[in-house]
Amino acid sequence: MYGSYKSTMCIAGTTKGKFKSDCSKTATCTPGSSGCYFCFPEDETAEQVQASLGYMPALSTGKFCDAGTHVRDTPSPQNILCDGRSIMEVIQQHPDYGMMSEHATTDPLVTITQEPLGRVLLLLDTPPASAPAGVSQHLF
Repeated sequence: MYGSYKSTMCIAGTTKGKFKSDCSKTATCTPGSSGCYFCFPEDETAEQVQASLGYMPALSTGKFCDAGTHVRDTPSPQNILCDGRSIMEVIQQHPDYGMMSEHATTDPLVTITQEPLGRVLLLLDTPPASAPAGVSQHLF
């Protein structure tokens, strides 16, 4: 906690992050000031931080925050839209979750995929016989 500032991140582990105006530099800044951000050290691993998948996928162990790691008293979109409930609480209270088989795990499997790049197809046709001489030399 920095004065009247409280962390809004859902993490189960620990972090040695600092408030900086530029995460690539060492100079710190005052939390709450314009352009001041919380920066994680580059050497921290997902196993150390254990961030919620919904908060920071890069530092997550693949799990969402639960009742024990969720920060309920911050004005985050999760808290506003879900009445302060964690992601796992929302999932577990959904009717579909209750219909899962007894062999299902309580941890949902989340796969992050990226859409493939679109394809561009370029079709070229030979010029008609009535085209000016030399046009085909510029096309091929």
